[in-house]
Amino acid sequence: MKTLTNVALVLFLVFTIKISFAQSTTNTEPAPAETPKSEPTPTPAPAETAKSEPAPTPAPESSQPISDEALRNASSRLRANVKISGRILDSNKVGLANVVVVLISPSGTVLASTTDNDGNYSFKVAPSQKTYRIIPSKEGFTFSPIDRTFSGLYEDQKQIDFVAAKP
Repeated sequence: MKTLTNVALVLFLVFTIKISFAQSTTNTEPAPAETPKSEPTPTPAPAETAKSEPAPTPAPESSQPISDEALRNASSRLRANVKISGRILDSNKVGLANVVVVLISPSGTVLASTTDNDGNYSFKVAPSQKTYRIIPSKEGFTFSPIDRTFSGLYEDQKQIDFVAAKP
């Protein structure tokens, strides 16, 4: 019987050790430590707010002339589109219909317009500091000038005319 009691005691101890070990491995949170008591921190008294006075307005600068480039840059920010228009004329100064006029934008985009019965064409494009190029084309004709370029396009371009001739 003593042996049975010893076995029971050993089993009890093993079981108890297993349970306490299992609890210690599953509970990984440390026991909370007591926070030491400290003296309360005094709250600073609110600082007096200074009476706010309006900020002084800067004096206007002397009137200096604005450069053309500055004006163009300001203009390009204000305008959404610039219109390029003109006519394709024959040697007798009569408008030539059905001429394809190609516009190449600074980004390489190609736009095309066909002249009306009076030889008129037009494009609406975004203002740009870079170069636009216009080239007319119609089978059986040569054009003078061959093309036109516009650098720093900020304003409408009117009467951009070409003269067509039969070779």
